[in-house]
Amino acid sequence: MQHFRDGTAQFRMVHKLKQLKRTLRGWVKTRPRTSLADKEAELRDTQVALQADILNEELAAKEKILIEEVSIMRLQEEISAAQRAKCTWLKDGDRCTKFFYDVIHIRQHRNSIPRLLNAERRLVGDPVEIQEEAVRFYTDLYQQTDYTSTFPALVTKRLVSPHGNSLLLAPVRMEEVEDIVMKANPNKAPGPDGFSSGFFMRHWGMLKAPVLAAVQEFFAEGRLLKEMNHTFLTLVPKKEGATSLADFRPIACCNFLYKIITHLMCRRMEGIMQELVSQNQAAFIKGRSIAEHSLLAHEMVREFSKPGGMKACVKLDLRKAYDTVNRDFLCHLMLAMGFDERWVARVRECICSPTFSVLIQGTPHGYFRSNGG
Repeated sequence: MQHFRDGTAQFRMVHKLKQLKRTLRGWVKTRPRTSLADKEAELRDTQVALQADILNEELAAKEKILIEEVSIMRLQEEISAAQRAKCTWLKDGDRCTKFFYDVIHIRQHRNSIPRLLNAERRLVGDPVEIQEEAVRFYTDLYQQTDYTSTFPALVTKRLVSPHGNSLLLAPVRMEEVEDIVMKANPNKAPGPDGFSSGFFMRHWGMLKAPVLAAVQEFFAEGRLLKEMNHTFLTLVPKKEGATSLADFRPIACCNFLYKIITHLMCRRMEGIMQELVSQNQAAFIKGRSIAEHSLLAHEMVREFSKPGGMKACVKLDLRKAYDTVNRDFLCHLMLAMGFDERWVARVRECICSPTFSVLIQGTPHGYFRSNGG
């Protein structure tokens, strides 16, 4: 275990998880497997035998053990089915495993990609062609031309105060990290490392020291281990029967360690948003709703029907807006707004270091970097 004591805190944490993953896979393959149906049948046989010999203490003890084992296996099956079904609205109630499996089948059918339009607008159904087209599409989407020369000197008001920067760059405390972990949704899909937030919550007493060390290391040095920032892209169709990749919404499945870092950065940004967002801007701040601007726009359009004066209205819908953000422009803008260079460097590390694989029918394909989005 000497190699676990060498290297950076991020390296040690990631490689401990890798070793644990290999160990768990070996345990799953070698452990004796007993299905729930077999265990329930054994319980029924024991109860029948106990009815014939009601004073048999050995059978009574065996029945008690089997009842507990069946109860645990039923709970495990239901938890597994609920996680795969992703029914976040259902928290309590009777056992509904059949319902969960029905939802799973519906989700699998809806999210499957049996056919896809390729770059030549030809419909293909071969799994290999579908995989290659998906990887090509997102590799191209996340590549971007260098526009740095078009904004050499941004002119904007410096909005971030020295106090705001001190809040952003304050040392990371255990209480901050623990609060993020404990408030996470335990049923969220895991990232490439295979460990969900529920795993970290359940074993936090054992994991909190190395997790804190890894997070503190990032905030101190501004560098992310590449394994921490590998991401799976899950494709969710926007409409029934989608065949064009433009009609799929890519959902990023990140490692939970990376989520802890980004959530912590977002929380610190929340503390200074009042400095950045004007009072008449409806989004980006808790307590404000973008729906208010929808109502305002509706009232303004109503005024168009009144005579007098020249009026114009432009509706803009930016295709793949967040997927095509220019990162250099974002960092230039943050510096111009007064963000500390160290904070901007940490933001850049988070958005510029990821690598991606595309999940097709649950299997990852491709490995590529991006310079946009």
